[in-house]
Amino acid sequence: MSEPVPADPAAARRRRRRLARTVAGLVALVAVISFVVQNAHSVTVRLWFYTGHPELVWVVVGSLVVGGLVGYLVGHPGRRRRVFGGRRRRREVGGEDGR
Repeated sequence: MSEPVPADPAAARRRRRRLARTVAGLVALVAVISFVVQNAHSVTVRLWFYTGHPELVWVVVGSLVVGGLVGYLVGHPGRRRRVFGGRRRRREVGGEDGR
């Protein structure tokens, strides 16, 4: 009789990674659900001439979105300059196609 062929180590690594991602996703989902349940009460928000009473969770989510957009817009122009500047230099050195 022949011995069983050992499992592919790369496939085993992929299965472990998939399991770790699944567990991490479930933990994140439980944390988000817990956050929403614990922060479901209304708060008063005053912004210049606007006064509203949204739930706290929406205030936090809105703040995260606005903060992410501002961070992206503030950090993006410098990155764009480096990328475009690098492309121009390659074209000048290597010809029209940049190679």
